[in-house]
Amino acid sequence: MLMFRCPSLQKLFLEWTAEEDIWIPQLLLQAQRSELRNLSLGGHVTLYKNSTYEERGAIMNSFLSRHPTVEHLEFNNARMLYPGCMATVSLPYFRSLSLHNPGSRYDLVDLIPIKVAQRLECLQTLVYQECLPIIQEMSTLRSFSGAIPEDLLEEFIDSIPNIEKLYPSMDSSYGHIDKTDRLMRFSKAVKTLTLFGPSWACFSLP
Repeated sequence: MLMFRCPSLQKLFLEWTAEEDIWIPQLLLQAQRSELRNLSLGGHVTLYKNSTYEERGAIMNSFLSRHPTVEHLEFNNARMLYPGCMATVSLPYFRSLSLHNPGSRYDLVDLIPIKVAQRLECLQTLVYQECLPIIQEMSTLRSFSGAIPEDLLEEFIDSIPNIEKLYPSMDSSYGHIDKTDRLMRFSKAVKTLTLFGPSWACFSLP
């Protein structure tokens, strides 16, 4: 692969337009780029077929262990994330995580160790009740974007007191509700927030 000939590679984005998934075990098993900063894996990029969830988590954990310089991870496929994917990594420079397809069967708390979560500054994901405990550990979180159910909005904001930029969107699980009605409900939930954080620099309605 061309990637293996780029020792100074800093940003890696893999995406294919395909009807079936692209399996990339060789890349994750063998790649080692000493200067890699950003890794982005598209929707059709996934781990090899005949493997258990534990093995898939171990593959990603091994890849991240070999790339301690990673600062940003972006996943468009929830099937890249399994418990153990960050089990033994330190990732001292890791600050940003984007989960564009958060349909994982696992809670965020099962995927991100507390020691890693405590250094995150930017997060993009779907918010749900079970992930609030790990979000509360993100004391350095400054920017968030993603879907937030209106009934969790106030509790979520209370859990991120140091947030500066908040870009919430409406939870798509309410798809049976008219879009205009959903926006009105979300706006009403926002209006119930009587105190915005003193450090807020940007807030955007969906």
